[in-house]
Amino acid sequence: MVQPTSPNPGPSPRRFSRWAKVGGIIGSVITLTATIVGLYITLVDRPSWTTDDWRQKANAVCERDTAKLTSLINFLRLDLAQWSANPSLPGQRNADLEKVSHSLDDINTTFRSMNAGFREIQRPGDEHKDDIESFLNLTGEIGGTFSQISSEMVSYQLNSTNVAAMTQVLTLLTETSQKKLPDWSATARRLGLTQCPVFSALPTPSATAATNVLSAAQQTLATRMDTRFLINCRPPTQEFPPGASAALWCQAVQPGPTLAVNVIQFADAQSLNNWASSWSAGLSFVDCEKGDSASNWNWSGTVRGRLACRPRAGTTNYIFMWTFDDDLIGILADGPSREVMFQWWMANVYVVLPRTT
Repeated sequence: MVQPTSPNPGPSPRRFSRWAKVGGIIGSVITLTATIVGLYITLVDRPSWTTDDWRQKANAVCERDTAKLTSLINFLRLDLAQWSANPSLPGQRNADLEKVSHSLDDINTTFRSMNAGFREIQRPGDEHKDDIESFLNLTGEIGGTFSQISSEMVSYQLNSTNVAAMTQVLTLLTETSQKKLPDWSATARRLGLTQCPVFSALPTPSATAATNVLSAAQQTLATRMDTRFLINCRPPTQEFPPGASAALWCQAVQPGPTLAVNVIQFADAQSLNNWASSWSAGLSFVDCEKGDSASNWNWSGTVRGRLACRPRAGTTNYIFMWTFDDDLIGILADGPSREVMFQWWMANVYVVLPRTT
């Protein structure tokens, strides 16, 4: 009897499983190899980072901060105008100057934020790389300048700086707003940053804004000037003479003086007398109508003070010096000649108003 043969069952399940695993590993290796090769090809074939790539991301940074920065600049315009109309002396709190300082700090913060955003972007290595580097440096420089100015304005209110320093600060602010901000906008446009704000030259306070502020003593002295003769008094830029408590430069109403008339308040009679003597040294009485002279002058028969007239050394000017002894005030007025100044002095001698109390 023939026994039927059994069909060949093939590899055992265990052997089949082993071959399946081997095949899977080989497939994975092939896939991984293909991925690596593809990535390599992609990296090799990918173009280098270009200015267009940088521009796209830089515009996004500008778009993020433009509205805020524009608003802050507009507020700064208003704050500067208000402070210019109400300037203050060192050591005085001024609400308008505080607003200017806050606006400058906020602008600095925004410029720093923009600069950080720009510097996070990969920079291209093409022909625009130098322009981009200059733009980044200017962005940081503008922010730092606004911060410096803000700090100086705070110091001014704390009386840890003076009017001369404040004048330098206002000059720096003018230079930044009139040149650096427009240059920044022009560079941004040249690089194709159409989303960055466009700054024109900002109106800023004159560098003389702080120097035109009168101290309390100067204000008191200014109220003693007769406005029929002297107007528009301002602080002098030169130092006060020894013993002086206040001084002014005033504009003569009537023609004659070619320089501002110098009005000086002294603290005591000795200081006034020493100052007058320095202008009278070497002169004798001749009468100023006739020549260089030193004497007293009187009004209604009463001696009011000392008088001297002579050429000002080192110039072509002729100067009249006279004092109001009871008021401890001295006056200096320069003009083109003795004849012109004598006629002017005769008509304008009593520039100081009598005391009201």
